[in-house]
Amino acid sequence: MTPHPYETNDRRRHERFAYSVPVWLQPRDPDQPLLQHQPLPGRCIDISRGGLGVQTVGPILTSAVHLRFETPDGFVITTPGMVAWERMVSPGVWEYGLKFAVDLLEQAIERLLPAALTAGHSE
Repeated sequence: MTPHPYETNDRRRHERFAYSVPVWLQPRDPDQPLLQHQPLPGRCIDISRGGLGVQTVGPILTSAVHLRFETPDGFVITTPGMVAWERMVSPGVWEYGLKFAVDLLEQAIERLLPAALTAGHSE
């Protein structure tokens, strides 16, 4: 089943697509840039031009993160991001809305969103 945009009554700024790939999150403290936090593995659950929905098995302890993920064709994307929202969905499992802190290059977005549509991932 190919992924499709979420319902049209979704109030988010950008159209989101179901997308499942591993994500590495490096929490960053903007006030203490040299402070190193433990990297946190996660799984992307949806993607849009503005950010990612991510599920983790541990909390993100800062509001700023550095994201690293890969498209199915091997294109690696690294970008700073900000936690827009969070919720614990079950004991030990968190979901986060991560907003890209900078605009990703249009080329990266144009490469990634079609990959999400053709990767065969479902919601």
